[in-house]
Amino acid sequence: MTLFPGETNATERIARIFLWVLLGMFLAKGILIALTGAPYSGHDEIAHISYVKIVAEEGRLPRIPDLESWREARLTGGDTSFDEIPDEYYRYAGHFTTPDWLRQQLVIPREAEGEDGQWYPSGWIYTANHPPLYYLWLAPVEKLTNHLGSEQQSYFFRLATIPFGLGTVVFAWLAARALFRNDLFLRLLVPAFVAMQPQVAYEAAIVNNDIVAIMFASGMFWLLIEGLRSGFTWKTTSWLGVLFGLAMLGKTTSASMAIVVALAMVAGIGWRNWRAWLPKGAAVAAIGAAIIAPWQWFMLRTYGNPTALSQISDLQSWWNAREDDPPTLLGQLTDPTFFWFRWKETWGEFGWRLIELDGYMADVYGIGDRRPTFLVALLVITLHGTAGVGLWLWRVRRAGEGSDEVFRPRQWQWIALGVMLFACALGYFSVLQFGLTFSLTQARYYFPMIVPASILLMLGFRSLVPMRFVRMWGALLFLGMVVLNILIYTAWFLPYWHPMAGGAVH
Repeated sequence: MTLFPGETNATERIARIFLWVLLGMFLAKGILIALTGAPYSGHDEIAHISYVKIVAEEGRLPRIPDLESWREARLTGGDTSFDEIPDEYYRYAGHFTTPDWLRQQLVIPREAEGEDGQWYPSGWIYTANHPPLYYLWLAPVEKLTNHLGSEQQSYFFRLATIPFGLGTVVFAWLAARALFRNDLFLRLLVPAFVAMQPQVAYEAAIVNNDIVAIMFASGMFWLLIEGLRSGFTWKTTSWLGVLFGLAMLGKTTSASMAIVVALAMVAGIGWRNWRAWLPKGAAVAAIGAAIIAPWQWFMLRTYGNPTALSQISDLQSWWNAREDDPPTLLGQLTDPTFFWFRWKETWGEFGWRLIELDGYMADVYGIGDRRPTFLVALLVITLHGTAGVGLWLWRVRRAGEGSDEVFRPRQWQWIALGVMLFACALGYFSVLQFGLTFSLTQARYYFPMIVPASILLMLGFRSLVPMRFVRMWGALLFLGMVVLNILIYTAWFLPYWHPMAGGAVH
């Protein structure tokens, strides 16, 4: 019995076996990262754990302090207390979001005077404006492990995060199956790239909610491809609404997925057929809105806006102000330094920018010098895969490709690939847009687009070789992904495990 018309049992059997192998490898890698990474060295871990503590121990959500009220209380001798990162975590403040010069200090003060002569609180839980889904997930883990030391407990939080990474790999596998169901190269290599992408695995093995948004966005891409193939049934539409709502409850950066859903529905159903796509699009929005309504009500009641980003901007303005040299979208887009930082973060920004990704091949393996040759090599390889998409377009227009479905796409597959390309561009735009206000924009903000990026990249690699070499080429690419993980984790990550931990990593 086949799962799709035209699908062979052999294809499905091999793909299923490979999925289990991938999940096993991803789980093993996740456990290794979780248990060997220095305590709280993941970006923002102490802020996320502080959030979990308040949810589990006090049964409420943390709140961001009001800057003006805090200043007034400080001057009048009133109550200046606020939800803050506990002292037991705050000594690891070198790993959280604060300016580089301040993170190098042995002791980060609880309040600081800015260049404007005004005083600002420090150590407040700056993740308090994040939706609660991830923290509710970890709350039972906190209750079960609160008898342990804080460092030991953090390992259990990390282990409890790995399932979101496993879900991301499964959704990547499902998306590849839905798009090109009989092509083993894409069926295997698309989820393999997601599973082997070093920074995605890192996000899935530290305490953070980015991987929650990544997983649910990946599930939405699978459903979008299924919807484009089947015409967006009401069942698919309803599940899209559910996953959209859960993604928003994971992290509000998932809001950009609403644009992707709208584009896919209008293009797939036909923009003239608005009587079909309009109610279905409204259903996705309504279901998602119903799921996040309690959270949005809390935010509006507490901060007067749905994101509290204005409050965070005010509290961080003493070091995060951009008035002197405000960035622009075009400026960031054409700035080589901006791109290079994002490229480093894509492949392994471990230890919250305290472990360099370039240069260590010379230090650890004695290969080359400290120039970023490793990252340049990754860029060249990626550009080859990207250029392969253009080659795919050329091969599609050629005659004589036979029954190879990859080079004989149907209309819905054309639309699906167009949506994937748009999603990748939108993901990078999100990074640029965040950088207009906050200086610490990061590559992980486009990781929710890892599935469309993987599909397009592997499609490009698939198109670089003739059909008779595809199996061998796929095996070499997979082997290369495994070797890449071994190199990155042994050269950059493992040398900085627990004994090297502290307020900073050198």
